[in-house]
Amino acid sequence: MDRQTVKSIITGRRDELAASVLERHFSLDPSLRARYDDYRKARCLEDVRYHLTFLAEAVSLNLPSIFVDYLLWAKTVLVSRNVDVDELVYNLRVMGEALEAELDGELRDEVVSIIDAGRQALTLHRPSEGASLLATDLAQRYTEFLVKGDRRSARDLILTAVDGGMPVSEIYLQVLQASQWEIGHLWHQNKISVAHEHFATAVTQSIMAELYPYFAATPRRGRRLVAAAAPGEIHELGIRMVADFFEMDGWDTYFVGANTPLRDLMRALGEQRPHLLAISASTALNLGAVQDIVKATRELKGAPAIMVGGRLFLQNPDLWQSVGADGFAPDARSAVLRGNDLVAQ
Repeated sequence: MDRQTVKSIITGRRDELAASVLERHFSLDPSLRARYDDYRKARCLEDVRYHLTFLAEAVSLNLPSIFVDYLLWAKTVLVSRNVDVDELVYNLRVMGEALEAELDGELRDEVVSIIDAGRQALTLHRPSEGASLLATDLAQRYTEFLVKGDRRSARDLILTAVDGGMPVSEIYLQVLQASQWEIGHLWHQNKISVAHEHFATAVTQSIMAELYPYFAATPRRGRRLVAAAAPGEIHELGIRMVADFFEMDGWDTYFVGANTPLRDLMRALGEQRPHLLAISASTALNLGAVQDIVKATRELKGAPAIMVGGRLFLQNPDLWQSVGADGFAPDARSAVLRGNDLVAQ
């Protein structure tokens, strides 16, 4: 039984396995039935599906860190919302027992080992609030306006800084990007809601649109980029910043945004015939979609170079090679440098 077969078994029977794991967990701890209403049971079932998905990707790529990092992220979310993490640890034990009965061979032991490593990491890890991710007063003030819902003041702050001579590239990196990271950090700690996060993203996107004229007249270099978030990926602000940085460098860009179906993305590549394709993914849930894009792009006549980025690849710096990309960049500025290198090769 090879890695892809194990992945296929876990993902193909994910719903059935998740239901079996949850039922076994409730049977071993009958008190859960009394404490969990239908809504909470449904959420638990969804959580087990996520556990299985991340586990499948970790096994298929032989990268246990994908699963462990996900669990540590989940622990912080649970702790900040006063959920008993011991239930998660026990649930993973039950999941391991269920998979041990389904699989065979050496990879069965590896799957169980990865789950055990995740359980141990959860037990040892102590989430902390951590320091703010904001390094400048401008970023701090901008974030405060966003959290308060003050769109006008946030906009005025940025436009005043640009008109005062601050380069748009520095506004992007030091303020807008830093603020988005901080907003995500605050949600992770349950200090703001999803509504706050969505509002902040919408305001930042509208400000980025207003900043475009400040660099639109940059002389063109005769190079073209297509930038996309992987199918299923809902976070597009980071890859949009990447596209804008390429515009600042004189590239012509074709930004297709979030959740573009594979077929439509391939059509865009055929029409635009770019020198470079940039793909973003934030979690392992979209890793398969990235692999599908890379495979389909390689089959195109005159295929472009392929660069990947996003939180998923930032946490696993060697992952870009596993998905078959030509390169990886941790941020927008590095992406331009890497992109130019790839096209020049």
